[in-house]
Amino acid sequence: MGTNPVASGYSTTKAGKAIVVERTKKLIADSQLIISVPSGGISKEQIDELRKLMPKTSKCSTVKNTLMNVALQGSEFEALGESLKRENMFFFIPEGEAKVSLTLNFSILLVSCVMWSAALDSSGVLLS
Repeated sequence: MGTNPVASGYSTTKAGKAIVVERTKKLIADSQLIISVPSGGISKEQIDELRKLMPKTSKCSTVKNTLMNVALQGSEFEALGESLKRENMFFFIPEGEAKVSLTLNFSILLVSCVMWSAALDSSGVLLS
């Protein structure tokens, strides 16, 4: 049996948060579509299955809502920040892969996604 890793606490420091924001800004800049999925109560197996459904070039990241809002500012996806509540997992889908991702059948409730500056709720309704 292995030992559980011990958190360093680095990501809670100002420098650590700055690194998270910069990394997230790069993911946002490289994305055509960002999908937000509630991560609370999702098992590791469900996360693994969801990752398998995504295009190989997509990235998945769990980012604190406050840091995500900072990273979204000034981007074409800024509208996503308005719908951030609770714990979320974000899928960053690059240019050319969005069509594939939109046809996937999710077994997990989709909270919102943003594509080309238009925010959609889980019903596909355009958010203002």
